[in-house]
Amino acid sequence: MNDAADLVPLDAPEQAGFDVVLRGYDRRQVDDWLDRVEVALNDADSRHAEDGGHLAALEQQLEHVQQRLTETEQRATGQPEVASRLTGRLAEMLA
Repeated sequence: MNDAADLVPLDAPEQAGFDVVLRGYDRRQVDDWLDRVEVALNDADSRHAEDGGHLAALEQQLEHVQQRLTETEQRATGQPEVASRLTGRLAEMLA
């Protein structure tokens, strides 16, 4: 979201204006406005939840790529592999 104003569905600034009636604002207009605001907030919450899921998946992918990069750099420099990984490979070979 670019701006806090995006949270409220305003097409024009005067759209939020309500007619003044005998005892205050027109309740129907206020209720309609609140319904639109509620829908906009629910949509924003849904997008936020989806974005959180995407972020978690991307963080996991990044961690995996960083691990692979570290392993590749170690192999390229001739450093020995981590013993736990070597043990896993030996177990696979012997199976």
